[in-house]
Amino acid sequence: MLRYVNIMRAPIGFFFFFFFHFPYEWVTILVSDALVSIGLVDLGYVYVNIDDCWSSIKRDTKWSISPRSKALADYVHAKGLKLGIYSDAGIFTCQLRPGSLYHENDDAELFASWGVDYLKYDNCYNLDISSKKRYPPMCDALNATGRTIFYSLCEWGVDDPALWAGKVGNGWRTTDDINDSWARIQKKEMGRFLVSLCNIKCRGCIQILFLLALFGLFECNIIRQSQA
Repeated sequence: MLRYVNIMRAPIGFFFFFFFHFPYEWVTILVSDALVSIGLVDLGYVYVNIDDCWSSIKRDTKWSISPRSKALADYVHAKGLKLGIYSDAGIFTCQLRPGSLYHENDDAELFASWGVDYLKYDNCYNLDISSKKRYPPMCDALNATGRTIFYSLCEWGVDDPALWAGKVGNGWRTTDDINDSWARIQKKEMGRFLVSLCNIKCRGCIQILFLLALFGLFECNIIRQSQA
């Protein structure tokens, strides 16, 4: 059963994968400093989320994902921020780094040892195993660590997560990847999001529309496209 996080509102922070397409350590440090210096942390922007490619190319001899730098996690926490990390409910991540399928306990222990506060759990290279079977083991593994970690299911809305994910995670994504254009959103993403809102079976859980992660890019195009 899910270890519930006390959610007063959706977790907010900064997710920089779309700008840099790689989790550079200097960017994580820069973002952490900026959230504090410009006062966004006071408005609740406390999550600094690292996405794909942070880990080593393959597991070491102990079948553990080698960390890039625990010191980076310590730096984020020293700023009073929360660290988000990424993994995948498949044998590989989307960028062909080690996935956590069948390694849930080892990876959850590693994340907890860093003091991770948020896990985005993706859906690539999943061996065609149902999401309903692949996502619960990580829930159990995270619970076993004793640390409260926001568990975000990123299964792209494939298996209608609004109907079942509330018993597994604290939030779930409802769409696949989008880009910063009105045409892409109008095509299907908003419709799928709104339909799934009607089917939520979990009080206090958060649905994640991928558009929200893109807001920093998207707002730059709103005026230009509205005037076209």
